[in-house]
Amino acid sequence: MRVQFLVPTLASSHQALALVHCGNELVRKGHEVHVFVEDKGAPPSRPHFPVFDAAYAYTQPGPLIVTTLSSLALAVNSPIKRDVWFYAWDMEWLNGQAFAWRDLHPMYTAVPLIARSDHHRRILQNTWGKNVSHIVEDFSADQIERLLCP
Repeated sequence: MRVQFLVPTLASSHQALALVHCGNELVRKGHEVHVFVEDKGAPPSRPHFPVFDAAYAYTQPGPLIVTTLSSLALAVNSPIKRDVWFYAWDMEWLNGQAFAWRDLHPMYTAVPLIARSDHHRRILQNTWGKNVSHIVEDFSADQIERLLCP
């Protein structure tokens, strides 16, 4: 099975480390993993899967997991019709910055949501009024596999 992610970058961060570890584990289990990045950066550890520019995500069929509002916008506007999940990794609107609820609400309700924890799930559900489809803790390979291979 092909597992695809669209993320802002693979430059050193907790998200990048967790994603590279997850991708490598999924490859070890026999899955095909593709990661598309909006901004190239050196991964914190060696990926055993290909990393492509985000522009290529437009042409690749199959399910796609996105992690930011910008990558969600790219995926939703893609000409390829496919399953898209929004892994709300960072809830940027909680960082004290002003945000327009009316602008963000359609983004959070457009596709199924994935939360990082039960605590994140409660915040997402209470804020956006939409049930969270899945909880995946820090790109757990086993949980990603269960999500995409029921």
